[in-house]
Amino acid sequence: MKSRLLRLSAWCALALALAAGTALAAEPRLHFIRPGDFNLGQILGSPPAPGSEKTRDEIGLVLERQATRTPADEARIDREGKWSPLLFDDVLGAWFTGQNLPVTISFLDAVGRDTMDVCEAAKKKWNRPRPPAEDQRVHPSVGLPTSSSYPSGHGAYGLVLATVLGELAPDLKEPLRRRGEQIGDDRVEGGVHFPSDVEAARTLGRAILTRLNANPEFRGNLEKAKAEFQAVRSRLAANPVPGRVKTSP
Repeated sequence: MKSRLLRLSAWCALALALAAGTALAAEPRLHFIRPGDFNLGQILGSPPAPGSEKTRDEIGLVLERQATRTPADEARIDREGKWSPLLFDDVLGAWFTGQNLPVTISFLDAVGRDTMDVCEAAKKKWNRPRPPAEDQRVHPSVGLPTSSSYPSGHGAYGLVLATVLGELAPDLKEPLRRRGEQIGDDRVEGGVHFPSDVEAARTLGRAILTRLNANPEFRGNLEKAKAEFQAVRSRLAANPVPGRVKTSP
């Protein structure tokens, strides 16, 4: 009898776990914008053609940045390879975590995913080869992504997240902006993007922000994140020191 009860308990536990997993998987993903909301050709235009004078000039800039890349730069670029709101913790402080800010980080994750979805649609539209395909002297400091080069997803992500975080921490708006720019610039220094990829990304990022701010659901979630962020900040980090941000030249 005891053995049967143990087996029954195990089956019940398994059933509950499966049900929870199914419910979690069925939970709809939060969206504020979609790629179809944007006329990408009208917003960006086409990138410089392979082998063009403009592309050759850009390769020269990539090689210049490569020549001055330091181990500290490479470590930072490697960390930035996986986009995350926590890339801004060197400005906001060590208290800026998902554990402390579940609502805020979930909201920022949704904004980031939407941003990257729009960028992926743009990459597929133009399918620009990355710098090492143009010139074998380019040696990336990180693994070469399989997606195309134009526009830079990290460039758009850095601008969008920095701007949204600036709404949560207006007093840190400028260092957040510099950190967001650095995330994009580092993709050139890392050898995986052309400068024009990052320029286009910022143009697209500004269009994304315009669309986000016109969305009432985005604004409502922003206010919830702002309330949590400011309450936790006042409790855990009343006087955060802006962090180790050195804007790339």
